[in-house]
Amino acid sequence: MIVLRRSIVALLLLCAAASLRASAGEVKLARVPEGGLQPQVVVGADKVVHLIYLTGKPNAAATNYVRSGDGGATWSRPLIVSDDNAPAIATGTIRGPHLAVGSNGTVHVAWMASPKAMMYARLPRGAERFDPPRNLVTTHAGLDGGGSVAADNHGRVFVAWHAPASKPDGDEASRRVYLATSSDDGRTFSAERAMFDPTGACGCCGMRLFAANEALLCIYRGATETTHRSLFLLASHDNGQSFAGSELAPMELGVCLMSTNAFAAAGGDALVAWETLGKISWGRVAPARGTSVERAIPAPGETKSQKHPSLAVSPAGDVLLAWTEGTKFGKGGSLAWQAYDSKGAAVGEVGRADGVPAHSLPAAFCNEQGDFIILY
Repeated sequence: MIVLRRSIVALLLLCAAASLRASAGEVKLARVPEGGLQPQVVVGADKVVHLIYLTGKPNAAATNYVRSGDGGATWSRPLIVSDDNAPAIATGTIRGPHLAVGSNGTVHVAWMASPKAMMYARLPRGAERFDPPRNLVTTHAGLDGGGSVAADNHGRVFVAWHAPASKPDGDEASRRVYLATSSDDGRTFSAERAMFDPTGACGCCGMRLFAANEALLCIYRGATETTHRSLFLLASHDNGQSFAGSELAPMELGVCLMSTNAFAAAGGDALVAWETLGKISWGRVAPARGTSVERAIPAPGETKSQKHPSLAVSPAGDVLLAWTEGTKFGKGGSLAWQAYDSKGAAVGEVGRADGVPAHSLPAAFCNEQGDFIILY
């Protein structure tokens, strides 16, 4: 009888573990079309998967756009976003284009073309080509770490970048994060304006915008007195007119980290992932309650070469965190990932694969079947 009870208990535990593994979905890997670099992916409200990636020379790359109606199994014919007069920059991994999908399925792409040019282009729903790219910089040039774009469901589009407050060759402590906004689905934009109190900005670290539950979120790395390079998380509840913020991750370092960040929607909240001294962490932020992360969850592993996180969330609330390991300036590395349940508990073992190209990073999403796809 005791043996039978033990067997039943063991069987129940095995079934529970199998259910937990299934709840997190299967993780599938896929190469970026055309061997492209720096994929950025967004799943629209209609479940169409939108993807941009770079091809060509790293210092003068073409931005390509494709979409998929079958969860990434097949992709449409590529459309060119950037032209030869305003190429994207893959070099260093942090200056490439960002992607957002707004109201009526309009696609919005923004990228750094030069220190003087933060470019923007849109693809209205049903259009066969992107509108001609436009430079949104009016007075604050001096870009280095690229920029970002976000869009909501009310026709508002936001493009941000950091640059010196007074002159293009200002130091990092003088840099500010600037925001240009549109209320007509990207047809016109306001002149850029500073978003937050001066904290400096780490010159060649990336930043990220994200629209979540009527809030606009921004994460960027500050830079004061050369060594203070904390990450700051900002939130606006008035369509980018004003921001409140807090220090997300303190860090002391005398050089630029060349880091990137990631957001993902999680119900009415958002998930955010970031790097601190070669270690990736992620957590949940509820914009309605402020800009603090409820609990920082470190990515597993002892290596201090973790970089370039990506997040995906399933309809059940399960989370996939992907990142690179061993990548450096001009050098590729490996891909790593970890699945979590909706409460942030790790599910299964860390996954790993070789072959992340130089100047690239992963992009993860969840398909309609609940499986996670990592493009790299």
